[in-house]
Amino acid sequence: MISMEERAKFLKSVKIFQGMNDDEISKISNLLNEENFIADRVVFKENDAGTKWYFVKSGTVKITKKSEKTGKEEPLAIIKKEEFFGEMALLDDKPRCATATAKENSVLLSFRKQDFKKIIEENPALTLKIYKIFIPQLCKKLRETDKHMVDSFFTPSPLDAGF
Repeated sequence: MISMEERAKFLKSVKIFQGMNDDEISKISNLLNEENFIADRVVFKENDAGTKWYFVKSGTVKITKKSEKTGKEEPLAIIKKEEFFGEMALLDDKPRCATATAKENSVLLSFRKQDFKKIIEENPALTLKIYKIFIPQLCKKLRETDKHMVDSFFTPSPLDAGF
């Protein structure tokens, strides 16, 4: 079990929380829940309700999406220590758009959607700090996904050589 001090120290190492003061870090770390996943255990499945945002304390998590063409799980990302995933669940009420699975034994800290909303409503200054980092990180992930899609789906064919 991770102590509150360890949670706070960990949060300070996560980019989205860097620059926050001890009081702000404490408010957030008090709301995090520790979850342990053995290798190959599913954290959430594509189309599940999105109720939590996850931070990787240790281990790695693979993000996959089922291909409509092949029906196979296609890799999208590997999430490592001090990185996060599942953040889209906090922004809308849509189901999960991918599956997250522990690639190895992993310790995750989760932030429930209702707790995130409470922090946002009660702490406008903290909200601004989170969003100033959160939005660019989300945009970065979207750009990486776009690049992955282009690289995967638009590989030149031998027929394109003459054009």
